[in-house]
Parts: sequence; structure tokens; C-alpha cells
Amino acid sequence: MLTKPSNSQFDFEKTQIPILVLGFLHTLFSGYGQSFFLSIFVDDFLIDFDLTRGEFGKIYGWATFLSALALQSIGSQIDKRPLHLYSLFNALLLTFCCFIIPLGDHWLWLFVCIFFLRFCGQGQMSHISSTLIARTFSARRGRALSWTQLGYPFSEIMLPPLYLIMQSSLGWNGSFIILGIILLFIFIPISQSIFNKNPSLKDPSHREDKPLISEVSFSRKDVLKSIQFYCIVPQSVLAPFLITGFFIHQGALNQFSTNWSASWFATSLTGFAIARAMGSFFVGKGIDKWKASQLFPFFTLPIAAGIINTLYFQSSLSLVILFTLCGATAGLGGNIKSALLAECFGTKNLGAIRSVFSFCLLSSTAISPALAGTLLEKGFDYETLFKYSMLIIGVSIALTLYPYLYQKKVSQY
Repeated sequence: MLTKPSNSQFDFEKTQIPILVLGFLHTLFSGYGQSFFLSIFVDDFLIDFDLTRGEFGKIYGWATFLSALALQSIGSQIDKRPLHLYSLFNALLLTFCCFIIPLGDHWLWLFVCIFFLRFCGQGQMSHISSTLIARTFSARRGRALSWTQLGYPFSEIMLPPLYLIMQSSLGWNGSFIILGIILLFIFIPISQSIFNKNPSLKDPSHREDKPLISEVSFSRKDVLKSIQFYCIVPQSVLAPFLITGFFIHQGALNQFSTNWSASWFATSLTGFAIARAMGSFFVGKGIDKWKASQLFPFFTLPIAAGIINTLYFQSSLSLVILFTLCGATAGLGGNIKSALLAECFGTKNLGAIRSVFSFCLLSSTAISPALAGTLLEKGFDYETLFKYSMLIIGVSIALTLYPYLYQKKVSQY
């Protein structure tokens, strides 16, 4: 008998709660490698590693790009290896990186550490969570993703204030030690305890509920041959590409209007986190009702509206609106994209397929700071960059509509 999705956002069995907690923990601790958090350390890195902003941008970009390559190669192992060991090894590697980053003073040392922070944090933690939830749930996939992806805005709300508290007494060096201790004595024991109490989760083929329809089963090779892949990728990476550029080059963004300041930028990030949480939470029911494929072309419309508003109004409120709408797009997109891959390509090889998309996403976040920084140095202002951003958004949305216009079966998308 097939499982029919309920209308309730809270319709989960007791046995499914540990799975949601596990997914939430991985998205929460992915913050260790996210741009919003690492950008806080930039000024300290510049001083202690004797770098210019341009040099750091190159280090950050190349470390991110190589972490994307590594994820594409290693990420497929999540379909073959026991998940508890896969998660444990990644957490230990991330912990080790937190412990050793304060020990060096050479740019190469920083490069290696940023590589592992990006790979294990943003890359693998997100990869583990999304793959686990998308392949475990089918009828309730959208709502399950809504709960677990709340870890992203929670990390955006919690980590910066936590760092400010630690930094005042311990400095950035000691702060990383504390971050490693939190992983070692909180994340690892809790996550491994959940795995041990739910042995079925260790099996890569485990499913919590049955699909409503027969599931397709693509290999990574099939995906790379598919026209859908090339229609989906631009829209998938667009929001991270734009938002990363906004975060890393916040100094230049602050100069766009005399009403904006560094402190007001930090305040506006609260709007980003809240909107991301709300978008992530409420889109799940829509995914289960209408499917991710029908929502996918439109989730970048909020960020487009934010950019348009910023082009015409440079008041202090416009920055809040921009980042709030960026957060809405991030929240909507995280769930929609994760569910879309399972809908389009099946869950049998979902880890390998997700690793391809994660490579594209991480590569975009590597290119964005370098590209934006180069254009700004060459005299482009943010008004021009915003206009180019609108053009890119339009093209990416048009590409997502291609399968609807030229494919006879929408379900294949």
C-alpha cells in the first residue's frame, strides 16, 4: 500500500524524528564552512597570515574550487558506504582542521585549512543531510527537508554571536579550538548515538516511506547526458553565486548607498536568516502538493525583486529588503533543489548525482568573489553588477522552462 502524504507539516512518526534531527544537525554544523561565517575571520587572517584582500580572495576561491572537485569525487561514496562511518570520518576531519588552523602562519597553511573547512563543512555536511533526507523520504520529502534545512538559518543566527563572545576573550585562534571541541563532544556523540539507536539509517538503501509513483533511476553518467541537467544547473547555482558575492564584498556593497554601514549590514543579515528559515519551513508542504519541478523555475523571483528594489531605492530599509528576499530565495531553493534531484533522477544514485550539483554550486561560490572583486577593481559599480545579475536571473529562469515547452512529459523533468 502506498503512503499518502498528510496535509500536516508535523505529520511524522516517532521513528522518523531521529532522522530529522540527524539531518538538522548536519545542516547546522555546515555553518563552519559557509561563507557567511568565514567572512567574519577575514580581517584576522589578513593580519596573522600577512595577506592582502586580493591574495586572500585567490586563496579562498581556489580552496573552494578544489573542495568542489574533491566532493565530486568522494561524494558518490555516500551511496556505497555505511552512513554513520561516512559522517564520523567527515566530522573528525573537520574537528582536526579546527584544531590545527591556529598553528600556522603561512598562506599555504591557511589554504589547506580553508579547503577542509569548505569541503567538510559547507560541502560534506550539506551533502550528507540532503542526501539522507531526499532518499529516505518520498511522500513526505518536502516537509522533511523543511525541518532539516532549518539548520542553515539557525547556524546563521547562532554562530556569529557565538564567535563574538569567544573572540573577545580567546581571539580567533582560541575560537577555532572551541569550535573543534563542540564538534568533538556535542555533534559526534549525538549523531553517532542516533545512528546506533537506528541501525537501518546506516544502510545507504534505507527508505522510510514508499514513493507515490514508480521512481526513475539515473546514473551520474545518464545525468550528464541529459538536457535537463544543463537546464537545471544555472538556476541551481545562481542564488549561492550572487549571495556569496554580496557577503564577501560587503565593504563595496556598503559604499553603494550612504545609508548603509557595516553595522547596518550585520543587522540586515538577521532578516536574511529569518526569511531563510520561513522559506525553508513553509515550502515543504508545497513541494509535496505540487512537486519541486513545478516550483523550481520561480524560486529566484524573491532575490530578483530585492535587486530591483535596491536599484531604485537606496534607503537603509532597502538593504534589509534585499537581504530578506535573498534569504527567502535561499530557503525556498535549498528544499526545492534537493527534492528536485530525487524527482528527476531517482534516489538509487542520489549521492553521486548530488555530488555533481554540489561541484557546480561550490564552483560558483569560488568564482563569484573573484569575478566580482575583479570587476569592482576595474571600475564597475554595484549598480552595473545588479543589472547584470538581473540579466543572468532572466536567462536562468528561461532555461528552466525549456523542458516544459519542448518536452511532452513534464514528469520526466
